[in-house]
Amino acid sequence: MNKDRPELSKTKQRFLKYALIIVLLIYQVWAAFDRSSSVLLGGALIALMICGMMLVLALRWDKPAYMDWAIAGYLAFTVGFLMIAPQPAKSFLHEYAVAAIFGIFFISSFIPPLIGLPPFTLHAARKKVPQVLWSHPAFLRLNAILAYLWSGIFGICVLSSLIESYFTQLVAPNLLILAFGLPFSSRFSVWYLKRRGITSQPSSLKEFMVYLPLGFNALAA
Repeated sequence: MNKDRPELSKTKQRFLKYALIIVLLIYQVWAAFDRSSSVLLGGALIALMICGMMLVLALRWDKPAYMDWAIAGYLAFTVGFLMIAPQPAKSFLHEYAVAAIFGIFFISSFIPPLIGLPPFTLHAARKKVPQVLWSHPAFLRLNAILAYLWSGIFGICVLSSLIESYFTQLVAPNLLILAFGLPFSSRFSVWYLKRRGITSQPSSLKEFMVYLPLGFNALAA
């Protein structure tokens, strides 16, 4: 967070965390029904405009997370695809949208550390711990580990979503994220920092989880 700006309220933090996920989820649920390509394009344009307005708010209040830019990129790609090749784009939305969404989150989690940028987890993690820990080597290393952990999870979800069955497109990704990814991230974070000598964690550290969109794979049902 920009130190020159006042600390955001919990309401604004939640809005920035979930608003774009909700926009994308609503569009994908709406687009899952049999609609013409022109109607799908109109909906994608509306979703992209709302996304743009929310990015402006994020820039004014704090800064957009990698996942926010990934969602904006996905919606921009959808608009462009529907304009250039309406029928193939319509088929893509019905068959591969879930895999594509997990794909953009895989890119957002895997690529930044490779090119020297902060891990995608760091932006949200800093809101869960005292500022004194923000530059601590153990905290930075922890976020790099979690970013690669989640890139692996997203990668598995991409592959699973490409297999056409109820279990692989709906059940398996949900189990992987909810039953393993989230609880492991929380417990591993506390364990890792304790092991590195940070023994007086605030209780909020137990809530330390990555910024995740949930439920996109349900669209494949």
